[in-house]
Amino acid sequence: MFHIDCRRASLAAALGGVLLCSSAALAANPPSGTVSQSSPQATWTGGPLTPTGASTCGGPSSTSCDNYKLTIAPPSYAFKVEIALTFGAADDYDLEVYGPDGSLIASSGNSAGQAEKVVLANPAAGTYTVSASPFAPVGAYTGSAKISQLPPPPFPSTEKPPTYTNYTPPNGMGQSAGEPSIGCNRDTGKVMYIAGTETLRVTFDDCSSPASAKWENTSALWTSVTTFDPILYTDPKLGRTYVSQLLPSKMSLLAYSDDDGVNWLPSQGSGINSGVDHQTLGAGPFAPGPVKALASYPRILYYCSQDIAMAQCATSLDGGRTFGVAVPIYNLTQCAGIHGHVKVGPDGTAYVPNRSCGNEQGVAVTTDNGLTWTVKTVPGSSSSSWDPSVGIAADGTVYFGWLNGDGHPFVAVSHDHGDTWTNIQDVGAAFGLQNIAFPAVVAGDPDRAAFAFLGTTAAGAAGGQDSNFPAAWHLYIAHTYDGGASWVTVDATPNDPVQRGTICDQGTTCSTNRNLLDFMDVTADAQGRVLVGYADGCVGGCVNGGPASGTALATIARQTSGKGLYASFDPQMSIPAAPAVQATQSGVVVHLTWSTPDDHGTPLTGYHIYRRAAGGVFEQIMGVDAGTHTFDDNPPAGATYSYRVTAVNAMGEGPACREVTPAVAPPPTQTCSAPGAKVIDDPAGDTPVAALDVKSLSIAEPPTTDGSHKIVFTLKLANLSTFTPGNAWMILWNRPVPDATYDRNYVVMRATGLNTAAFKVGKLSPPSVNQATDLGNAAGSFSADGTITFTITTDQVDNVATGQDLSALEVRAFAAHVSGQPSSQATSADHTSSATYTLVGSSQCH
Repeated sequence: MFHIDCRRASLAAALGGVLLCSSAALAANPPSGTVSQSSPQATWTGGPLTPTGASTCGGPSSTSCDNYKLTIAPPSYAFKVEIALTFGAADDYDLEVYGPDGSLIASSGNSAGQAEKVVLANPAAGTYTVSASPFAPVGAYTGSAKISQLPPPPFPSTEKPPTYTNYTPPNGMGQSAGEPSIGCNRDTGKVMYIAGTETLRVTFDDCSSPASAKWENTSALWTSVTTFDPILYTDPKLGRTYVSQLLPSKMSLLAYSDDDGVNWLPSQGSGINSGVDHQTLGAGPFAPGPVKALASYPRILYYCSQDIAMAQCATSLDGGRTFGVAVPIYNLTQCAGIHGHVKVGPDGTAYVPNRSCGNEQGVAVTTDNGLTWTVKTVPGSSSSSWDPSVGIAADGTVYFGWLNGDGHPFVAVSHDHGDTWTNIQDVGAAFGLQNIAFPAVVAGDPDRAAFAFLGTTAAGAAGGQDSNFPAAWHLYIAHTYDGGASWVTVDATPNDPVQRGTICDQGTTCSTNRNLLDFMDVTADAQGRVLVGYADGCVGGCVNGGPASGTALATIARQTSGKGLYASFDPQMSIPAAPAVQATQSGVVVHLTWSTPDDHGTPLTGYHIYRRAAGGVFEQIMGVDAGTHTFDDNPPAGATYSYRVTAVNAMGEGPACREVTPAVAPPPTQTCSAPGAKVIDDPAGDTPVAALDVKSLSIAEPPTTDGSHKIVFTLKLANLSTFTPGNAWMILWNRPVPDATYDRNYVVMRATGLNTAAFKVGKLSPPSVNQATDLGNAAGSFSADGTITFTITTDQVDNVATGQDLSALEVRAFAAHVSGQPSSQATSADHTSSATYTLVGSSQCH
């Protein structure tokens, strides 16, 4: 006797089977199969199911989903198991795979009509649950599982790994930098970076190694007001920078600059009838054909965006001032709607990568200046959740980097515009990476490219919303110097994770863990140094193992040493570069610190320390070994002194950068009494109402006699001599462990009458709702000079403890606000940038 799904009633009756017509019976007796070395494939059918509108089953026993029990018997070789659901063009099923312990280990959620596929690499023996989630189906589906041998690992690269240094802007700048993009004007060396509505310019000074960096806000007025998606592109050939901010009406605000953001000119913004989401910009030479004759600018500019049922690209022939009609580049029967960044090759061929084209990674290609497009795929790849990326070398070689269906970072190379692909390999194997996010690729010489991504060694559903998912994500960058035959991969953030927990890949449906948003970017400067623009989601206590900070701090990883993307600039063995030196003075003692500079191919042997009195000459006062990076000097009294430090290797002594004069060390920040540590400064006059004009926020943790942990917020406004009913001043920060109900805490003072107010502590729901709900009273006071104080205890706000962070800390001032109403930045009269404050407690105050 056998059991048959109740949806196969006629077959069951004909064969005398027992019909299981209840969902409970199906859950108790799901269909099953096995894949093994001797039996490598299993297939099954299911559906139609009642649509749920949900992309997740919530567990391996959901009665709203089909649950197939797949037993995996590992073969004697390294292997993978490809699991897929296929169905009709009108159907929308999602796929989830649960491990033997019931935990979600893989998922796929493509658009309607797009097959779902996941790949498990060397899974352990056991019985897995393959769940079909009926998001919006109308028909049945076919499921399959296939076991196959993994290719041997690539031959390891013998190249010396390059090194990277990470740079962040000064406090108050670049605090909301999710999904940044980065560009470099190779004529001036200026690096452009977009962080939300901020356009930032970074100048690197290579006098020392690593270089120093100067950050400046160069935002254009009309692209710094609002955004639904930010994007920036700098044309490496001509240096023109384009900044686009998506609007909700199939349009964008766009400005361009030829002087690195000093001056901006407005644009039409986007193509006629462009898509609604995820716009991207890219420029390059014209391809052969009649279009070039119509141009008034030497380079063609593409504006591409997805439009739910398709994706479209429009072109500008006048340098971004105007755009033509958007042309479809694929539809949902070919690829998923959302796509990666457009890139243009040296022969004018343009590429738009896509994560799911017929269940494989693909790219839409045009060779006629955007008039027609063809979809090409990478054989053997599998669809996934993050956009892939292409980098195009000087001869047109295409390097394609993607998140494979098994979570691993894969790369492939094409020499014929994507018709064929070679050197397909996993570049994360050396680190044992099991999940990655945000692929970004850049290329230089024909045989050189770099592939950047965030990665973690934690296996499982890394794209979900579980804040307790045991992942520490780092920035990895893989380099090839032999055309993709081998890659050397480095951890560019070895001591400072970029994120903890998951990186939610479910778009606007994410209620938590979407602080980094959807992508990052990579570029190169004129010397071939690689620069990665990313957002840092782990600052403060998170760095040393604390909870995720939920931040999105603008960050650039810049290559410091090693071969870059252009062989003509490869470093030669020579004396070392100059270290970066800092000097502070406390009393009579001068404290020197310095960086480890580029050794230029020969290991460092030590450092020489020099001192001179004002008007005198430098004399060496000490030599230290290569592992020492600090020195305390007690110079003779009666003079002002300057210092410099040089590095030494077997080739000789390197140069010094600028001499440094000690700065008097500032007194340690005290938090034992209010106002305490200043954590936010906000520009004066950015709102015309003085009572709503935020100037600063400080935090103190004074000692108590009852054992409680007290936090005092001191908010400074321009003036509070008068305010009106409805005015409100809110200080917000992320919960230590957010959930789908609410992810932020706040304190608020609301004006209840003319110059009377009430003080509350509360919680804020996720950004998609942004409603404030008061939880209780807070102690507080205000004065006419614009000072507001709030005093709470940590048991009022999730028992946040010493060592934990008040992250994404910000202030919002409202002209009118009540509890339970939206409290977003968009509804505020003034709002600050965000900051992080790590609780220190008050034990040092006694």
